[in-house]
Parts: sequence; C-alpha cells; structure tokens
Amino acid sequence: MLGYAAGELELYAANWLERVHPDDRDVAGRTLHECIAGTRTEYELEYRLQTRSGEWRWIQSVGRVVACDGQGRPLRLLGTHADISARKQSEEMLELTSLSVEHASDAIFWLDRDGGFVHANDQACRSLGYTREQLLRLHLWDVDPDTSEAGWRESAQGSELAGSLRNGTRHRRKDGSIFPVEASSRSIAFGGRVYGFAFVRDVSERRRAEEAVQQSEERLRQAIRVSGIGIFDHDHRADTIYWSPELRAMFGWGADEPRSIDSFIELIHPDDREAVLAAIQRTHGANGDGQYEAEYRIADPSGVVRWVLAMGQTSFAGEGGSRQPLRTVGATLEITARKQAEEALRRANEELDERVRLRTEELATSNAQLRETLDTLRRAQEELIRSEKLASLGSLVAGVAHEMGTPLGNSLMVATTLSDRTRKFSQLAEGASLSRTALRDYVAVAMQASTFSSATSCRRTT
Repeated sequence: MLGYAAGELELYAANWLERVHPDDRDVAGRTLHECIAGTRTEYELEYRLQTRSGEWRWIQSVGRVVACDGQGRPLRLLGTHADISARKQSEEMLELTSLSVEHASDAIFWLDRDGGFVHANDQACRSLGYTREQLLRLHLWDVDPDTSEAGWRESAQGSELAGSLRNGTRHRRKDGSIFPVEASSRSIAFGGRVYGFAFVRDVSERRRAEEAVQQSEERLRQAIRVSGIGIFDHDHRADTIYWSPELRAMFGWGADEPRSIDSFIELIHPDDREAVLAAIQRTHGANGDGQYEAEYRIADPSGVVRWVLAMGQTSFAGEGGSRQPLRTVGATLEITARKQAEEALRRANEELDERVRLRTEELATSNAQLRETLDTLRRAQEELIRSEKLASLGSLVAGVAHEMGTPLGNSLMVATTLSDRTRKFSQLAEGASLSRTALRDYVAVAMQASTFSSATSCRRTT
C-alpha cells in the first residue's frame, strides 16, 4: 500500500505519526492517545500517509481496543487500513464540479420525467428572479412560454429527454418579462431514473448586438447600392480578390466571371495605367502607410470610358524588412459626372476670362475716348468763357462811348460796372473757384475803368 517490501518497514506509534500528513497529524495523534489512555475504545479515521516514494495516499483506518488489563487500561489495539485515494479524488472532483456548476455564468437546470425542476444553480435562479425553493416547485412550461405541459408529456413518453429543450427558445421571468436564451440539453439515467439537464445562456445582449450589426450591414448595403460604390478585398496570402456586384457592374464584368488583378489592370486607360500601378506599389510597400487613393479612367469591354476614384487601406504583418501585406480593402466610386462638370467649369472659366479681357479692352478704349472728349469740352468751355469776357468788355466800351458826353454819367457808369465786377470777383474768391484767367480779366477791367475814369475827369476839368 505504501510501496515498501515486506519486512522493510516496521510501524510503531512514534514513527507512524511521523509519516502522517502534517495537516492530519493532530487529529490522528489525538485519536491514538485517546485509545491508549482508555478514553476511547474504537475509532474510524481518514488521513493521508506518506508512501516510500514520497507521495501521499488517503487511508481509512478503523480500529478498536481488544484487550485491557485488570485496571481497564488498553493492552492491545486492533485495526485495518484501506487505501481510499481513488474515492477521495472522486469526492474532490465531485465537489469541484458542484462548485463549478453552482458558480457557472450559465443557468443550469435538472429536470425529471414530469418536467419538474429537481435542481437549479445560482445563475438559473438569478436569471428568472426566483429563489431556489420557489424554482424547484415549478415545471419547465412555467418558465418557457414556447413549451406546454401537453407537449412535454408527449415528448417525454420514451426514456429519452434529449431534444425537449431546443437550442433557441425563450424564458419567462417571475415578473413576466421574456428574454431569448440558447439551451443545450441531454438526458442521463441515474439510480434507475431518467433526468434531463440543460445549460441555458441569456443571449439578450448578443441578440441586440446581432440586430445592431444586421441593421448596420443593411444600411451599408443600402448606402452602397444607392451610391453605386464598389468594394474590393484583396487577400494577399491567398492571392484572391473579392469584387462586389456593384464594382463588377461598374467594370462591365459578369456576376460570376473569374477576374484577377490583371483583368483590372487591362481596364485602366493607357494614359493612367502607369500612375495607378505606382500607387498600388506604394500601398503594398513595406515602408508605406498602406493608404491608397487614385483617380483614373477605365474602358469597359463595350469601349465606354469612365472616370473612377478608388481609395483603400492595406494591413500588414511583421516589422521592418519582414513586413508583408496581409489584406487590402477599399472602395471605388464612378466620378465621370464630376469630371465632366469640372471640365465644363474649366471651359466656362476660360470663356469668362476671355470675355473679361475683351470687355476690359473695350472699357480702356471707351475711357480714352471719354478723356479726349472731356479735354475737347474743357477747351471749348475755356474758349467760350474767353469770348464772353471779350463781349462783356465791348459792352463796357460802348457804354463808355455813349456816356462820353456826360462826365458825371460816365463816372457813375464806370463805378457801377467796376462794383459789379468786384462783387463777382469776390464771390469767386470766397467760393475757392477763383482761377488765374478770372483774376487776369478782373485786373484788365479794373485798369480800363481806372483809365476811363481818369480821361473823363480830365475832360470835365477842361
């Protein structure tokens, strides 16, 4: 039992206790001393004993005092040792399994042939909102709205319960709320009875996440369909490329036609092919950032030329010189209408620039003609002013000659005329519109008036 040969090991109370496991030594020693002291006449003890190889084995020791002296003191103790290591391992495993079940994150149920719950772990109680005592008084159809008592009876007529709990079903909580679950079940026979047990997981969060993903995917599909965006996915390791139906339609390819990267390159307009290939090489390069963007023309099999904009991103594995492209995912959008609009706008701008240039030249010519006309008008105005001044002076001389015979009248006329001219001259000076010509005219009139006044005075004297 302990790995010793016959006669190799002799056990006494002292050396026996030394081979008992330290955690069991106190209980084993106390039991032995009680038997020796006569306070105990029999015992049953389980403890660990060290084998010859140093391992520990569980021992079940059962003994009793079989002989005493006249004072009742024990003389002989007889007992048996049995190796119960296998049983202890099974018990430990059973306890570990029980703990795992009770603290599992999934709800676990055991059911009998009548559909009643015979056991449920903590998560099962929490998920449904019942205490364990309440739950064990219920049946499957009390918590599963998709199961009826009649249906259970019919499915459980045989000895097998497997399949009674579906993979996808629903559970109803104590408060009446219903939530989706996934259940995995099977049946076992034990003690002459058949039981069903099920592992049940609340998938509410997962369902919401799946629905959100489905909605997002549907929105993406709708956006791609409406916008006409084509998707490509290049798996570099497998050397395969996925072309979406929208992209195939854009390139004029059939839905099931096998197409490679070479097929794509053949579509590119010869004038754009070199630039696109250089962009692709940079995208796949070990030292690049993996970003791809290019505008180029394609000519589909029918000969129609279209402009497209392609954008993508490459993911890599490894570092430095061992960096290799793994996958390139991107989108392609036809921009022919935009390019046509840009070309139309460019032509319109050129035409507008030409019109502005011509109009500017016309305005420059008109301005020159206008300046020439203004100069002519200014000269004519000055000539007219000069003529008016001379006419005014002639009137003055005629008046003087008329009044020559009357010295007093002549002097009065000269004074009146000079006063009128002085008043106008003063107005021009105050209005800051006095010119050199006006000043010269005023001085000439004043001198003529002075001369005439002096002549008249001489005549009057004589």
